[in-house]
Amino acid sequence: MSELMLQAESISFHYGSEPVLENVCLTASAGECVGIAGVNGSGKSTLLSILAGMRRASGGNLICMGHDLFRERGQFAPLLSDLTVSDNLKLWSGSKPDPSLQVLQKLELVPLLKKRAGKLSGGQKRRLTIACALLGDQRILIMDEPTSALDVGQKEIIHRYIKDFTAQKGVVIMATHDIIEMELCDRLYHLSEHRLTEADVNQVVYLLRKEND
Repeated sequence: MSELMLQAESISFHYGSEPVLENVCLTASAGECVGIAGVNGSGKSTLLSILAGMRRASGGNLICMGHDLFRERGQFAPLLSDLTVSDNLKLWSGSKPDPSLQVLQKLELVPLLKKRAGKLSGGQKRRLTIACALLGDQRILIMDEPTSALDVGQKEIIHRYIKDFTAQKGVVIMATHDIIEMELCDRLYHLSEHRLTEADVNQVVYLLRKEND
C-alpha cells in the first residue's frame, strides 16, 4: 500500500457567514496525481491554499507527512523580477543545496539561468515557480491551474514533469479545467456547492458544462 502523504478531514471555510467549503475530505498517497475541478468561484483556490498550509480553515483537520498544517505555516514561491532565474533559485534554496540539474533540465530552465525573471514569458515563469517550490526535495506539489493560458509546447513541458514527479513517488494536487490534465490524474474530484465529490473525467466534464450553461 502506498504511503499516505496528505489527509484532509471535514474541512470547512467561511467568509464571514458565507460558506465556501463544507465537510471537504481528501487524501493523497505517494505517487498520486489528484485533480480538483469546478467552475470559477467554486472554492478551488481557497481549498488549495488550505491544503498548502497558507490559509487556516474554519474547521476540520489537515495532516501532511506527519505535520499538522493548521499549526505550521506553509510556503509558496513568489518570483523576484529583478533577479535572474539562477538567483531566484538560490534565494529559495537558502542553506540547502542548489536545485538538481535534473529538475532544471526537465523544466527546460538551464538556458534561462542568466535571464531576469521579469523578462520571462508566462510559461517560463510558471516553470520557474515550480522549480522554486521543489527546492529541498519537496514531495508534495500543489498547483492552481498550472497550464492555464499557456501554449501547447509549454503545457507539454509541465505535463511531462508532473508524470515524472509522480513516477518518483511525489504527490501532485492540482486544480484544473484542462481535460488532458484531468486524464493525468489518478483521482479526480468535482467541487460544487461547497462540497467535494469524487468522479471520473466524463462525469466532471458533463457537470462543468452543465454548471456553465
